[in-house]
Amino acid sequence: GTEPEVLAHQAECALSAIRAVVDQLENSLRRTETLLDRRLTGLETRIRSLETTTTQQHAPTLVTISAELQQLRQSVAELSIRDGLTDSMLLTDSATEGSSSMSSQHGFAASHRMETVATLEGHTGPVWGLAVTPEGYVVSGSSDSTVKVWDLTTRKCVHTFEGHDENVHAITAVGQRIFSGSADSKIKVWDLTSKRLLKTLEGHTAIVCRLATDERRLFSGSYKQIRVWNLTTYECEHTIQDPNHWVRAMTVFQGQLFSGTYNSITAYDLETLLPTKLLAAEGGSVYALTAMQRPSGQSLLFAASYNHELYCYDLGTDQLIKRLTGHINSAYSLCVSPKQGLLFSGSYDRTIRVWSTETLESVQVIYSHHASIDALVLVENRGSHCLVSASADRTIQIHTPVK
Repeated sequence: GTEPEVLAHQAECALSAIRAVVDQLENSLRRTETLLDRRLTGLETRIRSLETTTTQQHAPTLVTISAELQQLRQSVAELSIRDGLTDSMLLTDSATEGSSSMSSQHGFAASHRMETVATLEGHTGPVWGLAVTPEGYVVSGSSDSTVKVWDLTTRKCVHTFEGHDENVHAITAVGQRIFSGSADSKIKVWDLTSKRLLKTLEGHTAIVCRLATDERRLFSGSYKQIRVWNLTTYECEHTIQDPNHWVRAMTVFQGQLFSGTYNSITAYDLETLLPTKLLAAEGGSVYALTAMQRPSGQSLLFAASYNHELYCYDLGTDQLIKRLTGHINSAYSLCVSPKQGLLFSGSYDRTIRVWSTETLESVQVIYSHHASIDALVLVENRGSHCLVSASADRTIQIHTPVK
């Protein structure tokens, strides 16, 4: 053939060789991840079996299995970091096209689309929890047993609290106080101004999975119980023993405490602390809850589940009105912005999905982390707002609306 034809043939051969190498790498990584996922699934099944067929006497065994499960998840996270280049090659085009086409299809304003603008590094283990202080600082808890405080303006860590003996799973902030819940079964109270430990709350005998607050109390979720603490005296005022499983999700909304466990969501009256309603969530463990009121006055509760789906309930009728599908693995985190009409969900599939709270459709998918997204918070301070995400890839990311 002619010289241009020979060059074109050589280029095509080189491209084919590159594609073959990429395919081999992808297949190898997928096989490894499949083996790890099978082991994860086996461990999750062991936990569910023990929790549903045995009593509290097996809690130490469950803690041991949970620790093994977390170490395995860390291995998956490290694998995810190593194969990040391959993933970016595979996902970049489809992510860009999918986001823009969905935004147009659902009439989602381009100015409301999110972009990742910064990555905060400092933790040496997966980051499990996030909270926001009244001044707009973000607080994070990690498997490295520390609690870090971040200034989003400078994008720097301004302080690190140390004192827990195990992973920090849950974080919340009340004024100048930070509350952290850990796998060491303790809750620690930190003063943001003096940078000192104020109190250690003891009483749980298993991992403290989730924290929530109302005006005068702290609620802590653990294995088959919710403890209620006085925010002034730090005394445990009450223990709710109704939960049938680990309490991994809680939110306070319209005079009720909602808690998510295995296959169910229970609402408790904040005055009596008695259960008022039980909502079915037949997707396994409920990992996150958030609620909002639409401009129409309709109140919605959103739940993130083990089986990849999000559930949306009408709290006026207590009916499930829609299953939100799109994630391809367990959904771990949620937050909602009623002002923007947006719901955000983070998943083990490494993506953050943005949903319209009006249409309940996915309007954008964010591919930026290299492992599961385990916590999400919105920072709406001084007239600006951003989404902050925490991941098992050990990083925290800032996402802002596209200008």
